[in-house]
Formats: sequence, structure tokens, C-alpha cells
Amino acid sequence: MNRLPAALAVAVASLLLAAPARAGDPIMPLSQVHKGMHCTAYSVIQGTDISSFNADVIDVTEDGILINSSGPAVDSTGIGEGFSGSPIY
Repeated sequence: MNRLPAALAVAVASLLLAAPARAGDPIMPLSQVHKGMHCTAYSVIQGTDISSFNADVIDVTEDGILINSSGPAVDSTGIGEGFSGSPIY
């Protein structure tokens, strides 16, 4: 029995299922992030609605990026746990 057609079908199906994962926005290298950049961040603050807020880069270190956030979405609560995966543009 020839298994090549079945193996090829599995390979093609896995590529098709993986396609949405490749469709994300590009990630800026840390080397291009610098102090003084003004950005917009997006996160879910309450429920399922996506909110935006300002994120200004204060410093870039070996451990990550230090930002100052502001805007109606975070002024009363500040940055919370789970924001680390929020996109910043």
C-alpha cells in the first residue's frame, strides 16, 4: 500500500490549518524600539471589548521595555496582570 498520498494530504492540511497563525502583525525587533516612542496599546479591560490607551516608551533594557501608560481605559486602574500580551503599535 502506498502511503505517500495520505502523508501528502496530512502535510497540506496542516499547512492550511497553520495559515491563520502566520497572518499576525509583524513584530518590531527590540533593537528598533527606543526611548521617547509614542504608541497606542490595545487590551481587554472589562468584558470582551478591546480598549486602546497611550503607551510612551520610557526606557529599553535587557529585561524589556519600560512604558508609561495613560488614557481613560487605564487611568483609574493602571496596567494589570495579563497586559504583557497586549499589542502596542
